[in-house]
Amino acid sequence: MMLENIFLKKKFIQRVFLFVCLVLTVCLFFTLSPVPAFGVTDSFSVSTYVSSDTVPPSAPSGLTATPVALSQIDLAWASSTDDSGTIAGYRIWRNTVMVATTSLLTYSDAGLTPGTSYTYYVTAFDASSNESASSTSVAINTSSGPQYGSRAIPLDEMITTLQIFPQRDSVIVRYETQAYVRAVVKWGSGVSYELGSLVEQPFSTQHEAHITGLVPGTQYSFVIEGEDDIGRYGTLHTGMFTTLPPDDIFPPGNVTGLSAEIINQDIFLSWINPEDPDFTKVRVLRSDRFYPSDTADGWVVYEGLDNSIQDHNAVVGERQFYTVFTYDDKGNVSSGAVISVQTGISVIEVVDPAINPIDLSFDDVSIFQDGVALSHEGNVVYIDGARQLIVSIPYEKLPEHLKTILVRIGDGRDSKRTFEFLLRVDAGRTVYTGTIAPFGIAGEFPVAISVFDFETTQVGYTWGVFNSHIRPIHTDSDGVSDGFLAYLSEFSSSYLMWLLFLLILLIFMSRRLSRVGE
Repeated sequence: MMLENIFLKKKFIQRVFLFVCLVLTVCLFFTLSPVPAFGVTDSFSVSTYVSSDTVPPSAPSGLTATPVALSQIDLAWASSTDDSGTIAGYRIWRNTVMVATTSLLTYSDAGLTPGTSYTYYVTAFDASSNESASSTSVAINTSSGPQYGSRAIPLDEMITTLQIFPQRDSVIVRYETQAYVRAVVKWGSGVSYELGSLVEQPFSTQHEAHITGLVPGTQYSFVIEGEDDIGRYGTLHTGMFTTLPPDDIFPPGNVTGLSAEIINQDIFLSWINPEDPDFTKVRVLRSDRFYPSDTADGWVVYEGLDNSIQDHNAVVGERQFYTVFTYDDKGNVSSGAVISVQTGISVIEVVDPAINPIDLSFDDVSIFQDGVALSHEGNVVYIDGARQLIVSIPYEKLPEHLKTILVRIGDGRDSKRTFEFLLRVDAGRTVYTGTIAPFGIAGEFPVAISVFDFETTQVGYTWGVFNSHIRPIHTDSDGVSDGFLAYLSEFSSSYLMWLLFLLILLIFMSRRLSRVGE
C-alpha cells in the first residue's frame, strides 16, 4: 500500500512538472513575441524621451560639383560618421540656403540659371538632430550656352538601349541615353499622344517611365522627347506597345530538345518541359499520315507531366509523325513541337527552298519578345536568349487550304541538331503563331519555315537567322524572398531557440521522473 502511494505521488509530481513546463513555454512565447498585445484600458501613461546623444556627426568630405547640363549641377560626397553608428541624412546648401535633404550621397540640383555661379556645401545630421560642421565649399558655374563640338550627338541616336515591359493596365519604359537628358514620355491612342505625359526633373543617362491607368489588351503609341545637356530639344524615339489582355490567353512555350529513337521495337521519345509557371501537362499524339496539327488530330500516346514516354503501339518500319503539345492552367495550348521517326532514325522534312508559289518572305514573319516586335536586319533578327520568343505570320498572308506550317530551328554549333515545331492559328484567326522557350545560350540559330497544304505538298518557304545574346536579368533587392528570409531569421532567434531548449528540458526531466517512478 505504501509503495502504491509513493508511486501515485511520483505520478502526480510528474504531471505537475509537465504542466508547469507547458505554462512556462506559453509565457515565454508571448513575452518574446515582437507583436504587441493590445487591451482595453481607461488609463495610459505618456513618457518624454530626451536623447543623451549630443555629439554631432563628422563633416562630409570630398564634395564635388559637376555641371551636367545648362541648368543642372550634380553633387557627390563621401559619407560622414557618427558615434551612434547611423547617419540620418544630409542637408544640401546652395548659396547658404538649404535646398534639399537626402539620405543618399548624391544630389542633382536642377532648374538653375545658365551661366551663373553657385556655391555648395553639405552638412550631416544624426537621429538626435545633431548637425555636423559643413563640408568644404565648392563653387561652380553652369554653362552659359550650347557648345556643340564633338558632343553634338544626333537626337535620334541618343537612346542606346530601350526596354518595354507591358502589364495589363500599365507599362514600364526603361532606356539609357548617351548623354545627360531630361526626358518627356507622352502616350496616346495615336500620334497625337493625347492621353498623358511624364516629365523628368533631373537630367540623367538612366531613365524609367511607369505609365499607369491603361486599358488591358490595347495598343498605344508613345514618343520620348527630351532636352540634352547642351540645350537641344527634340524627339528621341517613337514607338508602340500593347498592354496584356485582361485574361491569360497566351499559350505556354513548346517543349524543347525533342528526340526519338527505337528501343526494343518501341519508339522512345524524350523532351524538356517548358519552365512556364502555369505549365500543367503535355499531350503526345501520333499519326502515320503527317504531323498532328491539333490536340485531337491523331492517336493520344501520352498525357501528363513526364518528360519521356515509350510508345509500344507504333508500327516500326513505317514512318510515324509525333506532335507534343503543352497546356497551362487556363487551358491554353502550345502550337506543338514535332518529330518524325522511321526505322529508328529521326527524319528531317525534305524541303525545297525554290518551291514558294505563295511568295513567302522572312519579312512576313513577326518575332515578339515581351510584347515588343523585334526588327529585322535583312534576314537576321537579334533576340534575347534568356526570354521566350513568339513567332507569328499574318493569317491573310497564307492560303486557306494550308495544313501545316513547320518551323525548324538549327543549332549553329551542331548542324545535325534541329528543333521543329508548328504554328497554329489563333482564336481570332488573325495570325499563325507559336511560342519558343528561351534558348538559354548565345549564338546564331538558322531558322527555316515551310508551309504544306492538305496534301502535304510544300507551297511556301522562307529562312532567316536568330542571333541570340544573353542579357543579364536584374531582380529587386527588396523582393519577397529577402523579406521572408529575414522574417525567418528574426523568428528563429526569438522563439525557436527557447522552444527547443524547453522541449529538450521537458523530455529529459520526463525520462528522469519515469525512472524514479519505476
